[in-house]
Amino acid sequence: MESSHVAVVIPSYNSGTDLLDCIQSLYNQEYQDWHAFIIDGASPDIETQRILEHISEKRATVIREPCKRGLAAARNTGFQASESPLILSLDADDILLPRFLTETVSILDSMPEIDCVFTIFEVFGIRTGIMRLGPPTRERMRTHQCIPATGVLMRREVWGKVGGYCEDKIFQLGNEDWDFWIRAMEAGCKPYEIEKPLYRYRTSPNSLCTKAFYVEHETRQQLIERHPFFFANRSVTRQLLADGYALSSDASLMRGEKVRAIRMAFREICLRPISTKSWRRLLRILCPDFFVKTVKRLKLAYAIYTPRGK
Repeated sequence: MESSHVAVVIPSYNSGTDLLDCIQSLYNQEYQDWHAFIIDGASPDIETQRILEHISEKRATVIREPCKRGLAAARNTGFQASESPLILSLDADDILLPRFLTETVSILDSMPEIDCVFTIFEVFGIRTGIMRLGPPTRERMRTHQCIPATGVLMRREVWGKVGGYCEDKIFQLGNEDWDFWIRAMEAGCKPYEIEKPLYRYRTSPNSLCTKAFYVEHETRQQLIERHPFFFANRSVTRQLLADGYALSSDASLMRGEKVRAIRMAFREICLRPISTKSWRRLLRILCPDFFVKTVKRLKLAYAIYTPRGK
């Protein structure tokens, strides 16, 4: 295998036909100086194994791991296997639009002061729309993951400086990417966002992102403990944890675990007791029918008594 200018690292576990769509989007790129590394975490799915067996060795290397070790370990394996100066982490169920590599590679090749680049996301699946995480700043990184987990083209040195993705067990549940980008920021990484939707991000009930929200409060607590100086502001830390409990509460409710959802919502309120949004979440869980009827009545009253413009 000749070293390409861009290595594309694709962690895969029971990805099935989504992996085919992902790889086809690479073949559809205007920019073709790439080589893919597909890291399979011992997928038991027969369809996934059949697809992996038929992938062209000229454009992709399949690395089969003995067991499922999580996204962080899979990405580290792919990064270690590649020799390319630029590396893209790509989720196996996502899709690159044809000009993604053309525009991201152009930024890094023409702007040596930039260390990584990503684009706006086009979301599809169970949710649709446009998702923008940036602008990527240190201040925003303290409360929001403003550099995405996937779809970021980075210089190889970025991964090397921070020592790769953290493979601790807690981050197998999620937010290993947030931890990575915090360490990159602390090491002086300069990100760049292209304000075009060139990355298609798939949402599904079984996606890792959906599952990660269930334990979001735990992984955020781990972020705070690992980066005490980065999260030195107590009010920011409380906001970060409160948002984590809110996500965990919503995820619990989606699973039908009402008691856990209530417990997460109460903990959110303890962190921000004057937030009307937090109290509305708890009310919606405790009295869903009453909450819905009240909101409808308020909307109707607002419509009746609000003057209309001419």
